[in-house]
Amino acid sequence: MNSTPDLVVARGLGRRYGDFHAVRGLDLDVAAGSIVALIGPSGGGKTTTLRLLSGLEAPTDGTVRVFGRSPRNLRRRDRRRLALLAQQPALVPELTLAEQVRFAADTRGVDRAGIMPALARVGLDGHADTRLADASGGMRRRTGLAATLIAEPELVFCDEPTAGLDPVVREDVWAWFRERRARGRAMVVTTQHIDEAARCDRVIVLREGEIAVDSGPDDLLTHAGLREQVVVVVEPADVDPAFRIIARTVGATPTIDGRGITVEADHAASVAAAIAGQLADRDVQPISIDTVVPDLDSAFIRIVDDASAAAEDDS
Repeated sequence: MNSTPDLVVARGLGRRYGDFHAVRGLDLDVAAGSIVALIGPSGGGKTTTLRLLSGLEAPTDGTVRVFGRSPRNLRRRDRRRLALLAQQPALVPELTLAEQVRFAADTRGVDRAGIMPALARVGLDGHADTRLADASGGMRRRTGLAATLIAEPELVFCDEPTAGLDPVVREDVWAWFRERRARGRAMVVTTQHIDEAARCDRVIVLREGEIAVDSGPDDLLTHAGLREQVVVVVEPADVDPAFRIIARTVGATPTIDGRGITVEADHAASVAAAIAGQLADRDVQPISIDTVVPDLDSAFIRIVDDASAAAEDDS
């Protein structure tokens, strides 16, 4: 049993603006050494959730505790353990990229020796003397990330930290995140990239301010009700015998679409091999045997669609 308390504990957390519920009934725990992803369609409540967890906004319902206290009443020493990267980082246009990170280091009381390494981690070490006013949007965002993480805060809330970054820089940033996790640091990250959510320890899918799914990334397909498939294509004359052979092999009723016979499976590759062997034993030569593994994008779409349908049924 882990005796280390969670860094973040939210129960029934909600935020109303008049009659509109931006977030409602959110239960969330964030442990040290973990990365939690908040994903969902635009307007799903991801940014509002981060603002509630970081103390930028007060909840209208429920409670949230960060380091055991309300995030709006943290002690100064605890605030140094926490950092927030907003979608639009607060930067000073007159400063250079290095000066902005230096300002963050001085504010946090950390060694300036980490400035250039921090810029290098986000691919900006060759642009240290560029003024922020002259920098691109992606460069400004990367500067904000370097300034946020230079002090190695124990807990970080990041609102779409890799938005607009090219794939190479995104990989470097996530390598940095993984290194932080290995050192016991925790992060809550919002993202529009489902592949990034797959790199996290937990994935929370928000839809209209509510949690549609809270699971490990490997369980998203199960929550979405998606399974792997084996698709066997045969000659027209072999459809009926192949159908019977496949049904006996897998113990389930396949579906037929023309010459294609499809069956769902938990381990499509092994099932495909078994089907191929049974067909060969009975002299049925398939044109092709393919496996189809649903991706996380498909799972995300199914989860959001199912949540929408459930909401309509309840209304």
